[in-house]
Amino acid sequence: MDTDTKNIFLKRIEDIRKKLSDSSYSVEPFTERLPIEDRMQRLEADDREQDIRLKKLTLKTLFWFLGLETLAIFTIIFLQGFGVMKLEEWTLKLLTISTITQITVMLKIAVQYLFPNGSKK
Repeated sequence: MDTDTKNIFLKRIEDIRKKLSDSSYSVEPFTERLPIEDRMQRLEADDREQDIRLKKLTLKTLFWFLGLETLAIFTIIFLQGFGVMKLEEWTLKLLTISTITQITVMLKIAVQYLFPNGSKK
């Protein structure tokens, strides 16, 4: 190391020593929030935001499929009513009851997933 670099280095060390010995300069780790806490809060907020986006996408997809299924059942009932399709009565009743039950259960599960009992958000 040349003498100029050495002198600059020693001067910086001396400046740091002066700052540390100065009573107005305080190094207290608990007076300010640490940057890691800010990062943790930001990550938690991002996690919640991603969770909300995923829930929205899941529910939109679920409602889309349930809507298509309901439309298909109404179409079958409509075609049965006008005599275009010939299904036995018990088959039509079973199809209608099972579809209504499935839609009800799926909506109940979706609501329980979105709004759990212990949630205070």
